[in-house]
Amino acid sequence: MSGNTKQKNLNQGYTAYLGKVAVMIVFMFGIGFLPVFGQMTELGMKVLGVFIGLLFGWSCIGVVLPCFVGFIALSLSGVTTPAALTTGCFGSEVVILLVAMYAMIDVMDQSGVNDFLVNWLLSRKVLQGRPWLFSFIIILACYISGIIIGGFAAMLLIWGIIYKIAEITGMKAHDPYPTCLIIGTTIAGAMSAVVFPFLGTALFLCSAFSAMSGFSVDYAQFMGFVVPGALFTFAAYILVMRFIFRIDVSAIKDADIHTLVNTDKLHTNLRQRLVLILFVILMVMMLLPSILPAESLLCVVLNSISNTGKVLLLYAVMSVIHIEGKPLIDVGKALKNSVAWEMVIMVGFISQLATFISSDACGIKGSLAEVISPLALGHGTVFFTIMVLFLCMAVTNFMNNGPVAIIMMSVAVSMSDTVGANLMAICAGCIFFSQLAYATPIASPYSAMLFSNKDWIRPKDVYFYGGISTCMLIPLCILFTVLWGSIIF
Repeated sequence: MSGNTKQKNLNQGYTAYLGKVAVMIVFMFGIGFLPVFGQMTELGMKVLGVFIGLLFGWSCIGVVLPCFVGFIALSLSGVTTPAALTTGCFGSEVVILLVAMYAMIDVMDQSGVNDFLVNWLLSRKVLQGRPWLFSFIIILACYISGIIIGGFAAMLLIWGIIYKIAEITGMKAHDPYPTCLIIGTTIAGAMSAVVFPFLGTALFLCSAFSAMSGFSVDYAQFMGFVVPGALFTFAAYILVMRFIFRIDVSAIKDADIHTLVNTDKLHTNLRQRLVLILFVILMVMMLLPSILPAESLLCVVLNSISNTGKVLLLYAVMSVIHIEGKPLIDVGKALKNSVAWEMVIMVGFISQLATFISSDACGIKGSLAEVISPLALGHGTVFFTIMVLFLCMAVTNFMNNGPVAIIMMSVAVSMSDTVGANLMAICAGCIFFSQLAYATPIASPYSAMLFSNKDWIRPKDVYFYGGISTCMLIPLCILFTVLWGSIIF
């Protein structure tokens, strides 16, 4: 190819890039001037423009530029101030914990702990020659880890293991198998947030349901619904991978155990054992406040330092412990090597945008409810249940999980007596399956992490695999809610 041709192609590519940037800017700053509709306000139209512009930018341009332009657009919209937006984006507990956990994941990788875990997992005889069982266990491991240490940290941990598996088996980044497995762990990470109805997201949504309906949530019943629901969802996703996507797993199925497993890495040294022990202690510290009485001294202390404080406490201990003249962790070096700033920026920005989308001052939530309510009238119980759950699972991919679940629960509470529906089953389904949000970057903070992981997964692949799997999983999850919910509740 001649130099002139190369230059012409470069110019054409740059022109196309500038065109995409221009379209994004028009969305962000132009939609706010359109007439309002429904319960939308002028602020709501401006926020909607930023939202649509971000979706376009993240899909066609990248991560950082759309966030920066979106920051300016939100600052000029009047919905917030630059100072408040900066604090909200980068001062939230989620963002700080995400950055802090990167260093821990780096230490586990550099010390060889991840290598040990991968080789130990691959050496289990029950998984040999069973690639789909192996895939299910990987997703389940993310779910269990997410329950203990939080979905974000669990996803980072299991993603590191997936990368190692891909490396060992000769797979590359963007190959279908690691791509689908990363998507599956994102589902697991999100669903791990609503296991305990007395913690975090589940507590918030269960409290909202109680306030709306006057009914209290039975913890045992709720957990008896969501845990089997998670296992069902993971199994269904594996079936989609196998029979719909027809993912090639021959690299894992046909791999010789002696070539797949590095037997030297099945043994741990003192540094690795200490890192593992301290990591388990961190998980226990994060879990104890949900088990101990709230008034107990240990529970009060652990809650007072927050999850980020627990990670920093662990770092302090690891910095003091030296093996062969070196500390267990060099925080500065670990953060320098490990933090994916694009992911941090995207997660922080989305967490703020979601609060504006769900704000009553914008009217987006009210407009959605205004459209939904008439659709539920004049039909039977089964149709009502299916409609509420379908809309919840579908809309949650384009709007923050919590507000969507609250909207749909409010619809269910206001109309369940009229149609004779199982209110508890519908609302438990809304709370749990609103976490099935990974097909778009705005769907949840977990999907933001997924889309920003561009070293291993391309946005177009998330839209393809995520969109199709969502369409497959929604009717199955509705069926689960109708059948299992009628038994549990």
